[in-house]
Amino acid sequence: MSSARHLILALAVAALAACGPDTDIGPGEVALAVSPPTLTLVLTDPGTRLVAVATDPKGITFVVSNATWSSDNPGVASVDASGLVQAVAVGSATITARAGGKQATASVTVTPAPVIATSVDSVGFSGIANGPAPASQVVAIANGGGGTLFPVTDSVAYGAGANGWLQAALTGPTAPDTLQLAVTTTALAFGTYSATVTLQAPKAVNHVVKVTLTLGPGAPAQIVRQAGDSQSAIANTAVPIAPAVKVIDAFANPIPGTIVQFAVTAGGGSLGQAADTTDSSGAASPGSWTLGASAGTNHFTATVSGLPPLQFTAIGNPGNAVNLLKISGDGQSDTVAATLATVYTVRVTDANGNGVQGVTVAWSVPAGTGSITPAAPQTDANGFSTATRKLGTVSGTDSTTAAVGGLVGSPITFTAAANPGRPATLGLNAGNGQYATVDSNVAIAPSVAVRDGFGNGVSGVGITFAVAANNGTIGGATPTTNASGIATLGFWTMNSARRTDTLTATPTSISLSGSPVRFTAHAAWSLHDQVQPQVFTAVCAGCHTAGPFPDFRNDSATYKNLLNGNGTATVYVTPFDTTDDGFTKTHGFLLFRLKSASNPMPPGAGGPLATTNPALYALIRDWILDGARR
Repeated sequence: MSSARHLILALAVAALAACGPDTDIGPGEVALAVSPPTLTLVLTDPGTRLVAVATDPKGITFVVSNATWSSDNPGVASVDASGLVQAVAVGSATITARAGGKQATASVTVTPAPVIATSVDSVGFSGIANGPAPASQVVAIANGGGGTLFPVTDSVAYGAGANGWLQAALTGPTAPDTLQLAVTTTALAFGTYSATVTLQAPKAVNHVVKVTLTLGPGAPAQIVRQAGDSQSAIANTAVPIAPAVKVIDAFANPIPGTIVQFAVTAGGGSLGQAADTTDSSGAASPGSWTLGASAGTNHFTATVSGLPPLQFTAIGNPGNAVNLLKISGDGQSDTVAATLATVYTVRVTDANGNGVQGVTVAWSVPAGTGSITPAAPQTDANGFSTATRKLGTVSGTDSTTAAVGGLVGSPITFTAAANPGRPATLGLNAGNGQYATVDSNVAIAPSVAVRDGFGNGVSGVGITFAVAANNGTIGGATPTTNASGIATLGFWTMNSARRTDTLTATPTSISLSGSPVRFTAHAAWSLHDQVQPQVFTAVCAGCHTAGPFPDFRNDSATYKNLLNGNGTATVYVTPFDTTDDGFTKTHGFLLFRLKSASNPMPPGAGGPLATTNPALYALIRDWILDGARR
């Protein structure tokens, strides 16, 4: 209802209150009027009743009950017998009241109904979930019809999904007006939310403004780890949890549909795929991560265009022990009883060549060849096992074994040369106490041995051999000890007379315990050179010829006869035994005959050889004493 209409009704009520009771009037001095004299109706109004009021000469007013009513334009406004005016169409009409020959009129104007008109019928907001609210929007409100649009009110109804996210406010109650719309929260899930703002005013049809709020992610701002970082696995195998990342905006919203690139950056290995597109939760994954074959740290990065890369880390651990390898320390050399400068090292590895920690390695050496310590160490973090070798006291090659049961390459053998120590002693080796024919070399060249403190022969030591005057002659007198520590004289030729010769050996340039070493050799007569020439030519040749008796024609036959016997007259010579005891000793027959008075040799008046030729007898005796050398 318009404000004018409200005012007319108020005046009419006041006038009626001042009038007397309804009265019929007739001809007389009265004035007739219609209350209210002007009326504005909205086309949709239900109707308004007019009142005929009479005023007598005394100024007393009263409602005329017998008035008749008519409209000059009933197509715009009609009036019934009671004065009820109803709007029919937009326009103007005059309503006339008649009573007692009097008439009065009221002007009626019919206007269209007020219409709520807005600048837009739908308003859309869009923003980032959990981010700042989008800017507020204003909808202009106008009266698109007639009359007055007052008061205008609003109400908000929400669609499915969320409530309370919209604030609607009118700047005033009367059009023209504005509707202020503002989003109060973005703390909602991704999606589009709807609301309707209903505008209401008297005599106007309700008007709806549709409002939508669409929330989604912002621009990619960060890549975060979702799963699979800081794992460990056997080298060259896949980590147990597939790595995954999540791409989010500045408000921690997941961003779907973003391409993430993956690339291995350290440790080798491979990824299941080089790129992935984030799903609805913003997640992406390379699918799988197989670590490199070498134990240690592995890295890969996840990259989104415009953002810093995100690094993942995993540790590749060695697998089961498979191989035993020799690393260092083999083939060294040092003096006996020394500790080698370089420790022996082996390594236990898995199938990929990675060192395996905590494997016990058994180190051992043959008995009597020094020591190895520790004997059963465990491999370190890189699979290495070391042991210190002390050589034995005997020169030569010392071996060491490293073993781990069941491993390829086990056992491993190390060798080291245990060299003799410093020369300490000089001793006789060979060639002492020999017999040799005068003017001939001893059969065994004299030699000495130079040894260290453990009895090992020391090479490279110069030795000087020397003989005094009349003790024969020597050659190669300054040899050097060989690998066995032996120094050997070149030769030693005996003197020209039967005697014992002496030889000494001393170090050439150092002092050694046991020096000097003395050798003796006996220069003896020989059958061929001394005995036979004397015996055959001087005494025996007349009797001893070829035949059953001992044959002294040459040294070979004589030697055989004397030592082995031949024919009927057997003569035996046993070297180094000159006892003249007849037949008691096997050799005694010869010397007995040479001395016998009853059965002498040579026979005849000359007597025994011992008497007739004592020098020759002595020669034969000494020859036998010295071993009956041929």
